Amino acid sequence: MESTNAPSLNSAGHATAPMSGALVALFSLCAGVLVANLYYAQPIIELIAPAVGLSAQSASVIVSLTQIGYAVGLFFLVPLADLHETGACS
Repeated sequence: MESTNAPSLNSAGHATAPMSGALVALFSLCAGVLVANLYYAQPIIELIAPAVGLSAQSASVIVSLTQIGYAVGLFFLVPLADLHETGACS
């Protein structure tokens, strides 16, 4: 049986060390907070809008545009990861 802590080889033949559990947890937390940030304003948009001088309808359009922008960013940025080979090259 293979050890999970043993270095593995990437497609370029370079040895890569596995990510620690703490690093995976940190990345997961950061990703969750960033994505959740898109949804924080939805339930309170009617309370926020008057404070910044917007109608509730125009403020909700801004929240929708934020989510659409995130989706467009994912659509264009995620495929870029396939174009660049990652790994430690020394």
